[in-house]
Amino acid sequence: MACCHVPPRTSRLDDKFIAVRAMKTKARGMESYLDESGITQDDYCVMAGFAGGYNQWRHLERRWKDVVKVLHDSDFHAHIFFNRDAHGKRVGPYKTWSDDDALRFLDDLLHAIESASLHPIGAGVAYAAFNQRTLDERIFLTGGIRRSDRWLT
Repeated sequence: MACCHVPPRTSRLDDKFIAVRAMKTKARGMESYLDESGITQDDYCVMAGFAGGYNQWRHLERRWKDVVKVLHDSDFHAHIFFNRDAHGKRVGPYKTWSDDDALRFLDDLLHAIESASLHPIGAGVAYAAFNQRTLDERIFLTGGIRRSDRWLT
């Protein structure tokens, strides 16, 4: 979930509280996937991702799987792909890859994303503003669901 107080640029209104649910969601054929920058490191947390229709996500999944099948577990993790050891060499399943191999792989992943009609989305939250919300608001904004006067997380 992301929320923040932002002054509207062309409005005479006071600050507005903006909230975006941070989870994979389905609503009327629309899905979104977001990831956060970290929730305990700085004064702010930024979330970014993509939103699009169901068929576009299935298209991306097919293209993505076709690219990552070269990995031993078919699972791509950017923090491993971009990581280097103390000598500047690639690590994990990429340790034997040349720069050309890595660039071609990354280019194929980017083409898979570009081939789907998905739209980039993002939001940020200032922790101080978020923590001023009531407990019920914070639970709701971070994905809690209320059933029978009880929060399910």
